[in-house]
Amino acid sequence: MRITKKDVAVVALSSLRGAANEIDTEDVAIAAHAIAPAAFGWKKHTEHIDLDAVRTTLRHEAETPNPRIGGSIRQGWHLTSHGTAWIEGNRALLNGAEITVAETPAATQRHRAETRQSGAVINRIRTSDAFRMWTQGTEFTTRQAAEVFRIDEYTPAKDRTHKTARLQELAKGDKDIEDFIKVAIAAALELRAPTSRREGK
Repeated sequence: MRITKKDVAVVALSSLRGAANEIDTEDVAIAAHAIAPAAFGWKKHTEHIDLDAVRTTLRHEAETPNPRIGGSIRQGWHLTSHGTAWIEGNRALLNGAEITVAETPAATQRHRAETRQSGAVINRIRTSDAFRMWTQGTEFTTRQAAEVFRIDEYTPAKDRTHKTARLQELAKGDKDIEDFIKVAIAAALELRAPTSRREGK
């Protein structure tokens, strides 16, 4: 069954007997994360609870015209009569039914944007001179490797680290690209700015 993050918050609150008690935000967060770790965990490390995501979800549900949750971060949270009725009508959610959390429109849009960006990056890497030479077993230059990451000899060290790490993250999922990136990063970071020499007697 597909439900929203707000639905998960209501279910979590109910599992903590929130119909009769004020439940602390952190307790709701633990319960909500146990139900849907991908929805209430960090983006890259879903085993960690994203407390801000839980707070925001609770507050947004409490601010709806007919809220299922009442309370505040300071006072704690409880189910409203509407929330209790919703739980009664969806009792299977408390009995181990498989839950798939529906993405919000903003999350869906962000996911699509990331997918498009990742696809563009993969295409750029595959059409680069460095990747073509690597697949042919030919050695490429440090400059050709640097072009993959859009850095040059004048790019500051901080920006080099950011750009190479960012591209490596976007390229995850394609084994050959991942293997190439590891080699290309090492080569690209060897590119150095030319040293200026003062001529004179």
